[in-house]
Amino acid sequence: MMKVLQYNMQLNERKRGSHLVTEEIFQNITEIQTISKGLCHVFIQHTSAPLTTNETADPPLTQAFETVCNKSVPETDRDY
Repeated sequence: MMKVLQYNMQLNERKRGSHLVTEEIFQNITEIQTISKGLCHVFIQHTSAPLTTNETADPPLTQAFETVCNKSVPETDRDY
């Protein structure tokens, strides 16, 4: 039998940049630690906050990704 769980939560506010949110999700959804198999869908309802899924085993990867994003979409006073 398949069990479906759905949660709504609000992440802590952060400044521009790449941020790991795994621990914050685990802290807010304690039942997630009882699941041994499953699929997790994460939807972020914010127009300027993209969500990416990356392995964090290689910290330079996160830094490289953020560098590319900052060059692609610089922070300026202009509206895009």
